[in-house]
Amino acid sequence: GREGRDPSDGEVATESPLGSDVRFTIADKAASYSLTPVATWQLYLRCVIDAVTHREPVYFHCTAGADRTGTLACVLEGLLGMSQSDIDKDYELTTFYSGSGTDALARRRNESEWKRLISAINAVSGDTFRDKCVHFAVGTCGMSMADINAYRAAMTNGTPDMLHWYQTIIKNLTGCTISNAASQVDYGEA
Repeated sequence: GREGRDPSDGEVATESPLGSDVRFTIADKAASYSLTPVATWQLYLRCVIDAVTHREPVYFHCTAGADRTGTLACVLEGLLGMSQSDIDKDYELTTFYSGSGTDALARRRNESEWKRLISAINAVSGDTFRDKCVHFAVGTCGMSMADINAYRAAMTNGTPDMLHWYQTIIKNLTGCTISNAASQVDYGEA
């Protein structure tokens, strides 16, 4: 099956070529070098995070395994805290998918599409690329911090740091009694 509804992909599959007993997910619209459409990202992230955290294999791809696949891989690798350099190199390795080695099919970190995706992620709030990917997944796509931490634990050898996205509690009330002593709360946990 092919991800998305790009007419150049041909007929849209309705089940996995690996058989009907394989869970198959396909988005109505592609997210290629972009953080939109959000509904597609919600589907992508939920599918991968659920499979990984339930110790199930997951295979995601598009026609060439570079554009839409690279877009998703970038955010998933960002959630894990991979360096920007390693994420770029992983993307550039998709150049070898066709076996042709032609320059026209090469994917490079300095091409406009890839730079547009990285710029979109860098525009999200956060101190690091990982934080920006987390804030996108949680703040925009509705994943929970528990989802992100479970994904990181399932994908990492050892015990990764627990991530938090704290929001400050502002108490600008007059004439009220406040019984909450907390000054911050984990995003999405209030």
